[in-house]
Amino acid sequence: MAKKWRTAPLLDGLDEVEQEKRVACAHAINQFRQKFMRMPTVVTCRIKDYEALATRLNLAQAIVLQPLSLEQIDQYLGSMGPRLAGLRAALQTDMTLRELAESPLMLSMMTLAYYRMPEQVALSLGDRKMGRTLLFDVYVERMVRYRGGEELYQPTQTVGWLGWLAQKMSQFNQTIFFLEGLQPNWLPREQQRQFVAGLRNRLVGLFLLVGVLVGLLGLAIADWRALLVGVGVGLLTGGLLAGLRLLLVWARVDWFRIETVETLNWRWLRGLLGGGLGAVGGALLGGLLWLAGRGWDLSPAWVLLLALLGFVSQFVAHAVERDETKMRTTPGQGFVRSARNGRLIATLTGVGTAVSLTLGWLLSNMLNWGLSWQTFLLFAVGATLYLGLSAGLAYGGLAAWQQRQLSRVLAHSLLIPHDFLAFLDYAAERNLLRRVGGGYMFVHLLLLDYFRENGRSPSP
Repeated sequence: MAKKWRTAPLLDGLDEVEQEKRVACAHAINQFRQKFMRMPTVVTCRIKDYEALATRLNLAQAIVLQPLSLEQIDQYLGSMGPRLAGLRAALQTDMTLRELAESPLMLSMMTLAYYRMPEQVALSLGDRKMGRTLLFDVYVERMVRYRGGEELYQPTQTVGWLGWLAQKMSQFNQTIFFLEGLQPNWLPREQQRQFVAGLRNRLVGLFLLVGVLVGLLGLAIADWRALLVGVGVGLLTGGLLAGLRLLLVWARVDWFRIETVETLNWRWLRGLLGGGLGAVGGALLGGLLWLAGRGWDLSPAWVLLLALLGFVSQFVAHAVERDETKMRTTPGQGFVRSARNGRLIATLTGVGTAVSLTLGWLLSNMLNWGLSWQTFLLFAVGATLYLGLSAGLAYGGLAAWQQRQLSRVLAHSLLIPHDFLAFLDYAAERNLLRRVGGGYMFVHLLLLDYFRENGRSPSP
């Protein structure tokens, strides 16, 4: 008679599903259970995460795994023979190791570690202060080498990078590491200055490049004076950024801190009030230019155009409110949101500037204020690029750029790998780190201390 095989679905790790998708996942499991009620189904989840879940699973019963008791631990170790006498003695005197041993996984790893030690060392370990360090030596070596065919990083590199991370987390009092917490002050002081200088020079060069491109456009459709004006405006905007740390939407740059922009709040009334003040300021500046340039037959259209430019820049500066406090469920999410918000505000500001100035130019022509299309085109293109770029940087783009530059510097210095997030996932897979929402933490504070004290920067 042929055997009948039965299949029982095992859904392991409901708590590892992204937090915003867990309710939908629970609903899907319940629908599956309703359709296949007679099929045995097993779902695993950490108790705290399940208790926080709004939807309960439609399962017949629940089993909660309790920590191992000291008696159970001692009985298990005693059954393994005298070779583990040192470990039994260590657990009697070291409360922290005893807490770790309450986990079946950690107890099995301790057992493995002791079997990997020379016998005389293992037998005498209960009386040695270095016992905990030797235990983690073996544990870490075993973890970084397991699944040897899938080694993506050398063991020495893994230990070195995690050692650097542990040292910095301790230095800055972090128990959970978020990529958003990686700051320029994690670099040595001299490298901090080099990083800031390099970033500042690149941004100033970017503003100067915009001026040169607009100037070259002017050279093509007008004359050589347009090129000089374009370069001059590029130097002016770059000088504001380098000297005063000021972008054209009146946002200040903090070179030594990366501030993510994860949420945007709109304050329309504040924006209109700020835009009105900006329009008044722009109109006054345009009026002064018109009066000063009457001998050059300067068009009064500049009063209207500069008023519109002032309105747009100050509307953005006052209407958009930045915030970085938002729950992160995936690593690096803060920078992904910052880049997205930067692109959004850059686009809206650029389009708003171009449309406003175009309408202003058309109105000035209706009023016979005479401004040539070549002059208007150069002004509109330059203003659109400069305001759009400034707004995009101020509202998220700069944070994303700073993070990429900082990651490159750290990787070039061999302090982290180029694929840092992939490495952190690799370490979590090997039970050296634990993924917590959008961050990572060491599986135990003892392991953080071990890496902090024993980790070294990896060699090339």
